[in-house]
Amino acid sequence: ATLGLADHALAEDPPLQTLRAPFTCDTEWSGSTRSGHGLNDWNLDINRTSRTFSEPQHDLGQPLLAQADGTIVWIGWHVSAGTYVEIDYGDITVRYIHLVDESVPEGMEIGSAVTEGELFGLLGDTGNATHAHLHLEYFDSRDYDDARAWLLPDSNQIQIAMDGEPISPGEAFISTNCDGDPPPTTTTTEPPHPFGDVD
Repeated sequence: ATLGLADHALAEDPPLQTLRAPFTCDTEWSGSTRSGHGLNDWNLDINRTSRTFSEPQHDLGQPLLAQADGTIVWIGWHVSAGTYVEIDYGDITVRYIHLVDESVPEGMEIGSAVTEGELFGLLGDTGNATHAHLHLEYFDSRDYDDARAWLLPDSNQIQIAMDGEPISPGEAFISTNCDGDPPPTTTTTEPPHPFGDVD
């Protein structure tokens, strides 16, 4: 018999692997969901929480970082998902949706290894997205030699966790993906005023 989502969650222990957040060190984020968003509330649309960002596109171009050492198992495009990437971290395969088109660094391809904290794309608004955000999905990929989408049953979807702590819709979390040099963002700032005696 096929296990349902709830049955799967109860039938097996959660993966022991701990993943960092896929965002720059010390930034705060939270996720939301809605009816019909996906199979369950474990599909999260994630944005930064700071109230200083009033522009709906404020997260466009934010760097996305590998959550652990892993392997890229899919880079593609879908009419709803836009540009998306899947990374197999061992216990868990993560699907990152709505990336900026052509933001995956040159040389990264299916089968490429990534290291924790390595830049693999930019947060975007491609596909069926009304504003820039990261749609995030986690799957239990143990016992799957090749953890591509069509080999990961829906019943293998699991709750999203950062640093081992499950994330629920509306709950804020802070990225601890702090190893290595921080990658550049595409956020721009106003140029300095041309007159030295004016603030």
